[in-house]
Amino acid sequence: MRDKASEESILQPNTDSLLSHLPEINRMRGWRMYARNGSRILSLWSDYGRTLLGYSPRGLVSIAKSSMDRGLFSAVPGIWNSRIEKMLHRLLPEYRNIKILGSQEKAIKLLQNLEGLASSTPSIGTCKFLFDKYLKRDDELSDIISIVLPIPDFLSIGILASKMSSSPVIEQELIEGIKGMTSIYALSKMQSEEEGVISGGLEPVWESFDRYGGVLFSRSGPWLFPNYPRENHEEVFLYCLEHGLLISPDYNFPSSVPGDFDKGELGPLRSAAESFL
Repeated sequence: MRDKASEESILQPNTDSLLSHLPEINRMRGWRMYARNGSRILSLWSDYGRTLLGYSPRGLVSIAKSSMDRGLFSAVPGIWNSRIEKMLHRLLPEYRNIKILGSQEKAIKLLQNLEGLASSTPSIGTCKFLFDKYLKRDDELSDIISIVLPIPDFLSIGILASKMSSSPVIEQELIEGIKGMTSIYALSKMQSEEEGVISGGLEPVWESFDRYGGVLFSRSGPWLFPNYPRENHEEVFLYCLEHGLLISPDYNFPSSVPGDFDKGELGPLRSAAESFL
C-alpha cells in the first residue's frame, strides 16, 4: 500500500530534473541568476529557505573570506561551538536537547528517518526557517526539528532540536570554523527576525508582489503557495523559466518573493495564471 508521501513523489517531477532545464549559470547576485548565454533569471526559489536573503547576503562573503584567510577548513573545537549552542537555546527555548552536526544534509536525513518520511529534503512540517511565522502549517512543528539556516547549504551546519528530555542517541559533531562563523551570522539573522527586524523592511516589497503573482500564488509573508493543481506543476515551472522566472521546482515547498524585482520581470506570472488556472 502506498502512503501519501509515496503517491506525491510519483506525481511530483524530480526537483533536480526540473532544475536541469536551467541554462548554464556563471554568476548569481541578489535574487538573480546570470547565464552564460546572456539571459537573466529572477529567482522565486529559496532552495528550501536557504536563499531567502539572496544568493550572497550582505556581510556573508566577508565572514567566509575571513575564515578562509585563517585556514579554518577542518573540523576542530573552536569558540564558535559554545556560541552557537547559546544562540540556539535562546532561539528555541522550548527545545531542550540540541545537537550540532557537520552538515545540514546529514541533519535532514537523520530527522526524516526519525519521522519515517521518505523525502530527504527540508519540509515545512519538520523544519524551522527564517520567516517561519508566515508559513502555513496544518499542525504544529514536530517535537524533533531541524533548523534550515538562511545561508547556502555548503556553508551551513546541521542542527537537530528535540523537546523531549531524552532525545534519540545522536552524537554531536565537530564543525569546520568557516561553517561555525557563517552559521553564527545566519543565526543572528534569525534572532533579529524574532522581533520582525528583517520582515519589517521587506513587507512593502512582499505586498507589491500581489499585483503580479496574486492569482497564480497565495502569499503569506514572503511564501508563495501554488493555486494551480499539482499535475500542472511541471508545465508551470517550464513556462516561468522560459520567461525568465525560477519558481520552486518542488510543489510541496513554496516559492518565495524575491527581495527586489521590477514589474516587467513579474509580468509572465499573469500570463501563466491565464494559461494554467
